[in-house]
This record gives sequence, C-alpha cells and structure tokens, in this order.
Amino acid sequence: SMLLAGKKACPTCAKSATTQVYATKGGKYYHSYATCSGMTNANAGTLAEALAAGFKRCPKCWGNTAANTKTDTTVAAAANTQTAKAAANQKAQQAAAVTTVSSTRAQAAPSKATASNTYVYATRTSRYYHLNSTCGGMTNASRVSLKTAAKAGKKACPICASAANKTVYSTSTGKHYHVASICVETGMKNGTKRTLAEALLMNQTACQHCLGSRQAAAEAVAVADAAKSGSVEKVAVALASQRGTSTYRSGTSGVRVYASVSGTYYHTRSSCPNLSGTPNRVTLETALNYGKKPCPKCAESATRKVYATKGGKYYHYSKSDAGSGAKEGTLASALAYGFDPCPNCVQGASSDKAEPVTTAFKSGTSGIKVYATTGSKYYHANATCSGLTGASRVSLETALNYGKKACPVCLSAANQKVYAAPGDSHYHYSKAHAGSGATAGSLAAARAVGLTACPVCTTLSEGATSFDNGGAENAPVSIELYAAPADTGVYVDLASANSYYHKSAKCGKADFSGGEKVSLQYALDWDYKACPYCNPPTSAVPISTET
Repeated sequence: SMLLAGKKACPTCAKSATTQVYATKGGKYYHSYATCSGMTNANAGTLAEALAAGFKRCPKCWGNTAANTKTDTTVAAAANTQTAKAAANQKAQQAAAVTTVSSTRAQAAPSKATASNTYVYATRTSRYYHLNSTCGGMTNASRVSLKTAAKAGKKACPICASAANKTVYSTSTGKHYHVASICVETGMKNGTKRTLAEALLMNQTACQHCLGSRQAAAEAVAVADAAKSGSVEKVAVALASQRGTSTYRSGTSGVRVYASVSGTYYHTRSSCPNLSGTPNRVTLETALNYGKKPCPKCAESATRKVYATKGGKYYHYSKSDAGSGAKEGTLASALAYGFDPCPNCVQGASSDKAEPVTTAFKSGTSGIKVYATTGSKYYHANATCSGLTGASRVSLETALNYGKKACPVCLSAANQKVYAAPGDSHYHYSKAHAGSGATAGSLAAARAVGLTACPVCTTLSEGATSFDNGGAENAPVSIELYAAPADTGVYVDLASANSYYHKSAKCGKADFSGGEKVSLQYALDWDYKACPYCNPPTSAVPISTET
C-alpha cells in the first residue's frame, strides 16, 4: 500500500486522509472522538491509517452515508465525503445549540441540543473548547461532547464559541431554558440567570414557546418585564406593542372578567376551579387582546355563535335576521366590538316560552329583587347588564320559576354552592357542618326557599385570608350605623358572596378597587357587609314604588 511505501497523503486532493480518528485494539470501527459509546484507552491515528488497518466508520459518531466500496481510494473518498457531511451536520447542531431563536416560528423548532449531544473540539492541553476544529491554528483537536469538555475543565472559546456564554434563564428543576426570568406560556417564574452552556450541562433544552422565533423571544422579554408587576393589563399592552396590534378597545363592552398572567382562560368567577395563577379583574377586551380563551366551565356562553354586519348596531342569533354581508363570530367578540343584542332575535328569542317552568318557589320569600326579560336566559342584578334593555324588576323566586339562571357577569355570587339538610333553617358553606343528609344547591335557591346563612360556617368565605376583606371570621364591620334609600349605589366585588360593600369603586384601606355598582338593597340582600373603613350606609329605606 501507499502507507507501506512511505507515501504521504496529498494536501490538496487527499487532505481528509490526515483527519485524526480513534480506535481500540481489536475494535471494529474508527471514531470521531475518543469516548464514543463509552470507549476507553483509544489510540489516535489518521483516517488513512485506520482504513489501512481495516477499521470501518462508526455508524454512531459519524452517521450513515453512502455504502463503502472495497478499494482504499474509494473508501478514502467516501470518508472524505462523510467528513464533510459530518462537519455540516455538526455545524448545524452547533448552530442549534448556541442559537436561541430561529428567524421565523415556522422555519425551525427550538433546539433540542444538550451537553450530551452537542460536540466541540479540544486538545488535551488546551484551555478552551471550540466550535471550529482549527480555531487559532489549533491542530489535532479531538471531537468530544460538551459534557466531556466541561468535565475536563475546558471553557468556551471567546472567539468561536462565545455564544455558549449567552445569558438564558431556567430553574434548577426545569426541563427547559428560557429567554427571560419569566415565561408566561409555561408558567416558569423566578428563573435563575445562567449561561447557555450551563443550561445545556443541566440537560435543559430550549423552550418551544419563548425561543421558537425572534418574534417570540422579543414578545417573551417584553411580556416578562410587564408580568413582574402581576398585571394582565400591562402584559396585554406589552404584547400588543410587540405585535403592533390591539384588536379590541378596553372597556367597550363594559364586561369585566378574571384572568391571570399565566392562565389559558378568562373567567366570569374569581372562584372558578379552572382558574390558575393569581387572578386579575380586567376588561373582556384586555383578556381577548392577550389571547385568553373563555373558560369552558364558567364562561362557555362567550363562545356562542352570533352574526353581525360591519357598521351595524346589533349582533344576532339568527343569520337571516342579521342580513346580507353578515359575518360569523363569537358572543365575546361581538360584545368586545361594541355590538348590542338584537331586540328581536336575541332578547326576544324565547318569547314563545313565557310560561313558568316550575312553581317551586313562592314569590317574595327571600325579599330579593332581580331584573329579567321574557326572552332572556339570565336574571341580573343590573338592569342594563351587557346591554340589557326592557328588563322587568321581579322577585328572585319569579325569575327561578321561569327557569332563569343567574347572570355569570353581574350575579355570579348567586351560583355559589351551599348545603342544607331537610328541616334545616340555614344554608351552609361546609357540607360537613350541614350534617347528615345534606344536599348541595345554589345560594340563590337556598334564599328562594327561605333559608338564612349559618352563623358559624358562613362567616369565612372560601379562600379568605385577610381580616380586611370582609370574608374572614370576626372581620370588623362598620360601627357608623345609618340608613339610605334602597336604590343608593354602593360597590361590591360580584365574585364574592360574603365581602364588604363600599361607598365608591375604590377603598384603599380595604385594598378594594374596580368594584361593580349595585343598589344598597342588593348588597344587603346578598349578605355583603358594610365596610368599616369607608362607612357606607348600613340599612335601606324601602323603595316607595315597586314595578
């Protein structure tokens, strides 16, 4: 052979023959790095020497290429081709390992690289590991995993591997690293600042959400900065700023919902079991602008199909009633765009069913008055809730007898689950306290049959943690007792069945803001307490004329 004859490989056409490879005595393959598949005591040599000794390419560390031929020159050529392909594959892998985002979301998925499957170059005596096998004139470098290089104390080369020092964020137990200390899509919080190399050495891969594209990374950074305040509104503004759009104008519908920065859904009740994270009370438009979806448990009606025309005033249940050119959408989007309910096909949709569905409740038992229309699905605390018009003020019992349900927007408290046993005069929040034989029902139904609140188990609202919110046992109440007309406006958090009512929409001492205006009579009917800080009226003077 040429080797035995003392010939050397041509530096122009047979340069790959001098590529350093590794093999063990008695082994079958030559390898690109000395520890492939747990190999130990490997000897270094050139590719030409390995081929001459009968070694074959390792299918693991070199990958699959075209079939070998039997001649040394053809094998050397194939090896040269394989070396180029391996280099190309390695270059792509290195790029994936050190590049945190791709140019577009559709172009490439986030990197799956870790310290175990990312390869670098280093020599035994070098200080650094490299992405370029000839960086700075380096020769005879071994191709090893990043994990092996780091274990040997090698640092990233500041010239060819500086990206390994790029800042990323992750938690010690997380599976992924992120572009910012908060990733609202995955719920990651308080991520630790570390280098990309450190994250890879923890076997963490790139987050598919915040590192899916440059746009996603920019959005994630902006949103993370805003999310530190815990405000969904600020997050929505930041997101809209990055995307250059804000579809809905906040406050258009007048509807407020609950959402958290990290949650998928918006909710009509702050106590909804599907609500995750710390809830914020925001406008429907803010929730939609941030991409929140209606909760399938408490906001399912928001997904109802409706129709509207551009420039029109109403949304419709009937496509034919909507007229030509009408577009299909959801009830939530129709409200967010400012459409009112059609007085014909929406408010009058059930006018042919204006008969009681039950007589189980005796009108006037609870003393509670609500608002409803003949064709409406819900009864309301507010006569103009969600654009409601032409509503009649009726007893709670009448509304229930006609099959009306509590409005999830303005009267969600009425749906709170309570318990009562046969013959009991009280309703209970605790099933255990209700006793044997107790059954569950809504707060509205309990009031409609004349039950009153248990003085023991209803003094602590579910989830109450503060003596300042009116929901805790022995919470202070107003000592400034005075009366006011029953229709006097006061403010409450409609998501709570047992909290304070206030003089205004904000009460700093009680940490209350964004309240809904209701009548004093409503607040008293539903067991709200007079705030001891802003001292609203504590009793109601009956309205002289009822409708």
